[in-house]
Amino acid sequence: MLDLASSSPARVLGSRAPTRRAPAAPAEGRRRRDLSTAASAAAGSAPLGGGAGGERGKASGADADAAAAAAAAAAAAAAASSSGSGSASSGRGSRVRELRDQLQRYGLSGVLAYGLLNTLYYSCMFLFVWVYVAKVPSGLGLPGAARKFLEVFALTWGGSQVTKVARAAGALALAPVVDRLLDGAQARLGLATKRGAFLAIVGACVGAALALFGGVVVAYA
Repeated sequence: MLDLASSSPARVLGSRAPTRRAPAAPAEGRRRRDLSTAASAAAGSAPLGGGAGGERGKASGADADAAAAAAAAAAAAAAASSSGSGSASSGRGSRVRELRDQLQRYGLSGVLAYGLLNTLYYSCMFLFVWVYVAKVPSGLGLPGAARKFLEVFALTWGGSQVTKVARAAGALALAPVVDRLLDGAQARLGLATKRGAFLAIVGACVGAALALFGGVVVAYA
């Protein structure tokens, strides 16, 4: 009886121990399955993130290349435009120098021909700008008319820079005629040299231009 009594609790305890540990095994399995599932999910999502980052990197690289190409094209267009305008202005300057060199071969006749065309241009263009472009009203007073004269004359001078080549070419064509004019003026005025006739004609041109400008300013004062 004692043996049975002493051995029965051990057997009971021995039989109860597995029944207590048995529920823990499925829980441990579930934890392991959950951990493995989370790890596999993380491993599966990592390539997707890397792929998206790679796509974004490729897109940003393509945008940078496109921006660099556009900047290079704009710089090339600006350089071409500046070089074109510079070559055009240099071409006009060289043409004017060439015409002036040819005018110098005529001596006083060439200089006077250019001066006559300048006088004609400034007189006509000044009146045109004063009346039709600036449309200067009358009754400005002498100071106001003088200010308007400076403004109109500045516009007239700006136009003379554009027509410089045409005036030089016209002076070159008129130089032989002006040479005969100088000979006639020298003979008519009884001057000893052609230089005297040249100075007389230049003085007449300057006086006529000053009289025109002054008369306009006084008339609109």
